[in-house]
Amino acid sequence: MAAVEQATGSEASRLVHESFPILNFFSSLMRGLGWLLFIIGGVLAVVTFAGLGGNIEFRTLVLFLPALGVMIAGILMIVLGEVIGVVFSIEKNTFKSARSLETIAKSMRLLSDISRKMDKQG
Repeated sequence: MAAVEQATGSEASRLVHESFPILNFFSSLMRGLGWLLFIIGGVLAVVTFAGLGGNIEFRTLVLFLPALGVMIAGILMIVLGEVIGVVFSIEKNTFKSARSLETIAKSMRLLSDISRKMDKQG
């Protein structure tokens, strides 16, 4: 993480992602599999109703509920992948904020030094 502390902006983001390659891969994998499950569940749900002529009976519900479960599992996987991405964004923004605060502190010290010198002269 020492390299991240010396980087700025997009370099920091790149270094953070490089620092956690497995987590980055896991996030992408979760989002991809989540979308795949969501689409498969949706197709199964449509096929279930279309194949049965739209008649709602117990058999239709028994076939529809697993499709709905697959869609919900897909949504949860997408959310998990996005949460990991949000954590990466928070880390990047925290790093940027820290850099900005350091710059402000340096500027304030410089202004304070200038003010003291002016008070001594005047």
